[in-house]
Amino acid sequence: MPAAPVVTREFLQAGEFQAKALFGGDYPIVFTPHPVAHMEKEEFSRLAQDALEGIAGRLMSASS
Repeated sequence: MPAAPVVTREFLQAGEFQAKALFGGDYPIVFTPHPVAHMEKEEFSRLAQDALEGIAGRLMSASS
């Protein structure tokens, strides 16, 4: 099943480590700025919109 893992920049290295441990190699991860916990709704919405291209690209490449 195609997946597009998304993490904040702070957790990118941990995500890459887990991907190597689970899948035995590189697994593309989409990342966003950190932190996001205290973002206002509009700011978080812009962040999600900015990440959408990377997420869609990841899902499209996984399905081909």
